[in-house]
Amino acid sequence: MKKLIFAAGTFALALAVTALSFVPGVIRGEDSFSERLNGTWAETFQYRDNPRSMLVFRGKKVTIRNLLKHDVTTDYRISEVSGDGFTVNFEFTHKVKRGNGRIIDRREIFEYLYHTDRGHPILSSRDFEYDGRGLIILTEFMREDELVDGYESEMRQTLNSKKAIPTYVEEKNE
Repeated sequence: MKKLIFAAGTFALALAVTALSFVPGVIRGEDSFSERLNGTWAETFQYRDNPRSMLVFRGKKVTIRNLLKHDVTTDYRISEVSGDGFTVNFEFTHKVKRGNGRIIDRREIFEYLYHTDRGHPILSSRDFEYDGRGLIILTEFMREDELVDGYESEMRQTLNSKKAIPTYVEEKNE
């Protein structure tokens, strides 16, 4: 009887550990995500003579470079874990001088989808367009040591190629 109780308890423990492994941040989660993000990520497009925007992940922190006047380091969190990837979220507040000279606190919120495209890990910034296109990709980042200048993921090509819905109807002259 003791062996049966021990076997049942062992099975229940194994089942609980397996179930918890699918919850983000438990057992495999946090370390696994940090390992996949760790390093320097560069924006795939360079705009004019401006330096590329960079995201540097170390441990549970991200440093944003070449976006504002000064680099910013903040914590990040993981959400929306699926078989296709996961979402990386971070935010920070900084001082901004408005046109009228007033200085305000501005909150910046970032959300990137981590996914793999043709063997390349990609971080894609998503946004929603209300012109009928829906979800689009604004910017993408690749690992700096694997950077392909001008690279566009298949997801970006598909989402961004949708045509906007006209906001008016043209009359046809017959």
